[in-house]
Amino acid sequence: LDDRFTVAGGSGGHVIVAWTDNSDAIVARRWAPASGWASETLSTAGRAYARVPTAAVNASGRIVLVWLQADATDSRAETVARTFDGSAWSAP
Repeated sequence: LDDRFTVAGGSGGHVIVAWTDNSDAIVARRWAPASGWASETLSTAGRAYARVPTAAVNASGRIVLVWLQADATDSRAETVARTFDGSAWSAP
Protein backbone atom coordinates (compact mmCIF):
# COMPACT_ATOMS: atom_id res chain seq x y z
CA LEU A 1 0.00 0.00 0.00
CA ASP A 2 1.37 3.40 -1.01
CA ASP A 3 1.12 6.16 1.60
CA ARG A 4 1.99 8.90 -0.90
CA PHE A 5 -1.54 9.41 -2.29
CA THR A 6 -5.20 9.25 -1.37
CA VAL A 7 -8.49 9.30 -3.29
CA ALA A 8 -11.87 9.87 -1.67
CA GLY A 9 -15.36 10.47 -3.01
CA GLY A 10 -18.75 11.43 -1.64
CA SER A 11 -22.15 10.15 -2.69
CA GLY A 12 -22.83 13.47 -4.47
CA GLY A 13 -20.08 12.73 -7.00
CA HIS A 14 -17.39 14.98 -5.49
CA VAL A 15 -13.85 13.54 -5.48
CA ILE A 16 -10.53 14.61 -3.96
CA VAL A 17 -7.15 13.29 -5.06
CA ALA A 18 -4.11 14.24 -2.97
CA TRP A 19 -0.52 13.11 -3.24
CA THR A 20 3.00 13.78 -2.03
CA ASP A 21 5.08 15.26 -4.84
CA ASN A 22 8.82 14.89 -5.39
CA SER A 23 9.57 17.86 -3.11
CA ASP A 24 7.61 16.28 -0.21
CA ALA A 25 4.70 18.72 -0.53
CA ILE A 26 1.04 17.65 -0.49
CA VAL A 27 -0.80 18.59 -3.69
CA ALA A 28 -4.56 18.17 -4.16
CA ARG A 29 -7.12 18.41 -6.95
CA ARG A 30 -10.90 18.31 -6.66
CA TRP A 31 -13.60 16.99 -8.99
CA ALA A 32 -17.09 18.50 -8.87
CA PRO A 33 -19.91 17.05 -10.98
CA ALA A 34 -20.94 20.48 -12.31
CA SER A 35 -17.47 21.70 -13.30
CA GLY A 36 -15.09 18.73 -13.60
CA TRP A 37 -11.47 18.81 -12.41
CA ALA A 38 -10.25 21.98 -10.75
CA SER A 39 -6.67 23.10 -11.21
CA GLU A 40 -4.26 22.38 -8.36
CA THR A 41 -6.24 23.45 -5.31
CA LEU A 42 -3.87 22.97 -2.41
CA SER A 43 -0.13 22.83 -2.01
CA THR A 44 1.95 22.61 1.14
CA ALA A 45 5.18 23.61 -0.64
CA GLY A 46 7.67 25.22 1.70
CA ARG A 47 7.14 22.80 4.58
CA ALA A 48 9.41 19.82 4.99
CA TYR A 49 8.35 16.19 4.97
CA ALA A 50 4.64 16.31 4.19
CA ARG A 51 3.47 12.69 3.96
CA VAL A 52 0.61 10.23 4.32
CA PRO A 53 -2.33 12.28 3.03
CA THR A 54 -5.76 10.95 3.99
CA ALA A 55 -9.06 12.41 2.81
CA ALA A 56 -12.82 12.16 3.24
CA VAL A 57 -15.68 13.79 1.29
CA ASN A 58 -19.35 14.10 2.26
CA ALA A 59 -22.35 14.19 -0.11
CA SER A 60 -22.35 17.99 -0.36
CA GLY A 61 -18.68 18.10 -1.37
CA ARG A 62 -17.12 19.20 1.92
CA ILE A 63 -13.60 17.77 2.11
CA VAL A 64 -11.35 16.97 5.05
CA LEU A 65 -7.68 16.41 4.20
CA VAL A 66 -5.21 15.29 6.89
CA TRP A 67 -1.47 14.61 6.62
CA LEU A 68 1.76 14.42 8.60
CA GLN A 69 4.50 17.01 8.19
CA ALA A 70 7.58 18.21 10.01
CA ASP A 71 7.04 20.92 12.60
CA ALA A 72 8.62 24.37 12.19
CA THR A 73 11.93 23.13 13.65
CA ASP A 74 11.95 19.89 11.61
CA SER A 75 12.42 17.99 14.86
CA ARG A 76 9.14 16.05 15.01
CA ALA A 77 6.07 15.20 12.95
CA GLU A 78 2.76 16.95 13.46
CA THR A 79 -0.70 16.16 12.16
CA VAL A 80 -2.20 18.87 9.96
CA ALA A 81 -5.83 19.09 8.81
CA ARG A 82 -7.57 21.39 6.36
CA THR A 83 -11.15 21.46 5.16
CA PHE A 84 -12.67 22.61 1.89
CA ASP A 85 -16.16 24.09 2.24
CA GLY A 86 -17.03 24.22 -1.45
CA SER A 87 -15.27 27.50 -2.19
CA ALA A 88 -12.02 27.74 -0.19
CA TRP A 89 -9.57 25.74 1.92
CA SER A 90 -9.35 26.48 5.64
CA ALA A 91 -6.10 27.60 7.23
CA PRO A 92 -3.99 24.74 8.66
